[in-house]
Amino acid sequence: MEATEAISGVDVGRLEVEDRDLPGSPNWVARFTILEGDPDGQFSIRTDPKTNEGVLSIVKALDYESCEHHELKVSVENEAPLQAAAPRAEWGQARVHVHVQDTNEAPVFQENPLRTSLAEGAPPGTLVATFSAQDPDTEQLQRLRWGS
Repeated sequence: MEATEAISGVDVGRLEVEDRDLPGSPNWVARFTILEGDPDGQFSIRTDPKTNEGVLSIVKALDYESCEHHELKVSVENEAPLQAAAPRAEWGQARVHVHVQDTNEAPVFQENPLRTSLAEGAPPGTLVATFSAQDPDTEQLQRLRWGS
C-alpha cells in the first residue's frame, strides 16, 4: 500500500478476507486489529460492513523523512466466537507494508512567533532580528527564498 506524507483522515487500502459463513451474520463479520508496527497510533483499521474487508486509514499524518516505510502486523477474527466443533483456524494474521510517498513541504521557522524589541530612536538600518528557517525535506535539496 502507498500513502502520501503529511495527510491524515484518508483510507490507504483494503485487506480482503475469505469467510464461508452467511454474509452479514455475526459468524461472517470480521474484526481487524493492528498488533504491531504502529507505536504512535498513526493508523486505524475498520471493517467495511458491505464487503467485510479491513479498511486501513491514516489518523495521524506520516513523515517521509522520519520513516519512509511502515510494516504493520494485522490480525483478523470473527465477531462471534467460534464453536467448539469449528476448524481451529481461529484467526489470521497478515503483514501489511505501507510505503510513504515524499511531498514538498513548506519551510518552518525555528521560532514562531519571533519576539524582539528595538530601542526608541534607533537609527535607520539597525538590525532588529535574524530569522532562521529550515526545510523539512532532507531528500529534496532546495533553496529558501525570503520575501516581505
